[in-house]
Amino acid sequence: LLDMTSDEASLGKPVGNDLRERKMTIPLILALRTRDADFSKRAEDFFRSGSGESKDQSAVAELIGRIGTLGGFEQTRATIGAYVERAKLALGGLGSGANRARDELASLADRLVRVEKR
Repeated sequence: LLDMTSDEASLGKPVGNDLRERKMTIPLILALRTRDADFSKRAEDFFRSGSGESKDQSAVAELIGRIGTLGGFEQTRATIGAYVERAKLALGGLGSGANRARDELASLADRLVRVEKR
């Protein structure tokens, strides 16, 4: 998600790099699940094409925009939130002697969600 919603300075790599490397990502998969025929065709054409820097740059930007429009980012955020909540519930099994560790792990999970929202 950060690869598509962040900026290069914060990310430490070019935005959309995963797509340029033809990696299937959760936001892309969730956008494809909408069954939008035009988007599916464009994504398929992109993944079948060889990489060409100038061509890829505009295609990546277009795909990222469409992923956002089709709800891929919002659905990914919801999925992240659900996993964080599951992880925090699982911390309950640590027992009463692990209060500090449990609290730190829960805090870490919450911080990971906040990092994405910047």
